[in-house]
Amino acid sequence: MKLSSFNVAFLPIIVLALGCSGAAPTHQDLFDQMMGSMDQMGTIFAGITDEASANAAKPKMEALAKTINDIKEKGKALGDPPPDLKAKLDKLLAEKQKEMQAKMMTFMMNAAQNPKIMQILEPIMREFGNSVSK
Repeated sequence: MKLSSFNVAFLPIIVLALGCSGAAPTHQDLFDQMMGSMDQMGTIFAGITDEASANAAKPKMEALAKTINDIKEKGKALGDPPPDLKAKLDKLLAEKQKEMQAKMMTFMMNAAQNPKIMQILEPIMREFGNSVSK
């Protein structure tokens, strides 16, 4: 299956969040935060149907990018989870990815109908991609 740009952008961040340990935050805490962020992103994408909604979504996406970067930084400070927890989180992640792929596909179909949507959101989408490569 071909990976969408969404998966390519978020998978490394999620992997970093999975590679976390310590008293505060825990692996589970960071994982839950990342899953919540993915849910928020799906909700944002679902609300983008035209230029006006794309413009309204842009500051929400920028704030979410900051949240995701914060989670990523916390993940860098932590080590790998125990193998049993990693296996559990990997399974949950696979389920969430399927859900997000469906939401992303709907968004991309809407954006294909109105190319100005992607013109508006392209800078923030690039920012998500850049945050992964840091």
